[in-house]
Amino acid sequence: MSNLQKILFVGPLDFPNIPTNGDSVKNQHLVTFLQKYRYVKYIDTWNLKRKPWRLLQLLWLSLFGNFDSIVYSISNQSAYYLTRILTKLPHNKKLIY
Repeated sequence: MSNLQKILFVGPLDFPNIPTNGDSVKNQHLVTFLQKYRYVKYIDTWNLKRKPWRLLQLLWLSLFGNFDSIVYSISNQSAYYLTRILTKLPHNKKLIY
């Protein structure tokens, strides 16, 4: 598995529940597909306000995680603020929106 590309996926997934809206359906399918060909670590931003430690986890993994790419599948205003912050931080990872 060391030769597989490592991806950090950020978005609303609502794992392990059955998806209830379009965002979580799309993202669960994307993660499932990517896991067939890549190593994928995901941060579920579903109900992020109730789980603020995920924001710290995201910052930590974005800066110090050993990932080749970071995929943002986000669609709300707070996520846009987060993206603005993360794009200004120093890192050498490919960002995909």
